[in-house]
This record gives sequence, structure tokens and C-alpha cells, in this order.
Amino acid sequence: MLISFNKKNRDHQHSTYIQALIQVFSSAQILDSWRMQYTEIIGRVSQDKVLSYAIFLSRLQTCSETLEKIICSFVLRDIILLLNKWLKRSREWSLD
Repeated sequence: MLISFNKKNRDHQHSTYIQALIQVFSSAQILDSWRMQYTEIIGRVSQDKVLSYAIFLSRLQTCSETLEKIICSFVLRDIILLLNKWLKRSREWSLD
């Protein structure tokens, strides 16, 4: 099956991509919320639970950093790619 890449399909693809990014970034905020909650809680728990909370915070921080590096690097690459395509089209339009 041949897929036509007309303007409507591109716009739909961009819209779908943006919606997916919004969902990913919204979900990623949960990690930050958990980090803030557990950071507050760690000061109030008994000493025997501090270590387990600290381990959880460490793992949560690792997850957050990994997600940040992976997702942000993909998004930045995509933005650069889209910007370069737009600049190329703009140059072509201005020359016509």
C-alpha cells in the first residue's frame, strides 16, 4: 500500500506526534511529583525507613534522568530536523 505524503497527512502526523509528546511529558511530571513527595517524607519517617526511602529516591532520580536524556534528545533532534526542512522550504519559496 502506497501512502501519500501530502500536506494533510504531514499535518496529521505532526499533530499526532505533538499529542504523544504532551502525554509523555505529562506522565513524566509524575516522577517529579513523587520525588518532591518522598523528599518531604524522608525527613519525617523513622530512622529504620530512611534507607529504603533514600534508595527509592535514588532510583527515581535515575529514572527521571534517563527519561530526560532520552526523550529530550529525541525531541531536540526532531525539532532541528523540522526546522531545517522548514528553512529549506522557505528558501525555495523565496527564490521562486
